[in-house]
Amino acid sequence: MAKVDFTVSEGNKSRGSGGPTLMSSRLRLSGQDTITTAENIEDASGDIVLAAGDVFCILADANLRIRFGGVAATATTGHIVPANQHCAFEIDGRDAGTVSAVEAT
Repeated sequence: MAKVDFTVSEGNKSRGSGGPTLMSSRLRLSGQDTITTAENIEDASGDIVLAAGDVFCILADANLRIRFGGVAATATTGHIVPANQHCAFEIDGRDAGTVSAVEAT
């Protein structure tokens, strides 16, 4: 079982041409969830849904794998989120939708 803290904000490009993507100060969602099996990450309203350009930040107390765009994460597929390390992802248009997570072994 993994405890997850997350935030979703709007993406914001730096002022320089081709600069890195930064997280905006405009918070769109935040919450906590407990992952017990392969499941979608939820806030108090239900499954969170990400839009293109969102920045998804996550911190978990156990190793996870996550996938975007409504695709289910498995123990061997998806982005690795190491335990107790903050990770941030910019959501591409192809990856808009729900976020699936599963504890990685």
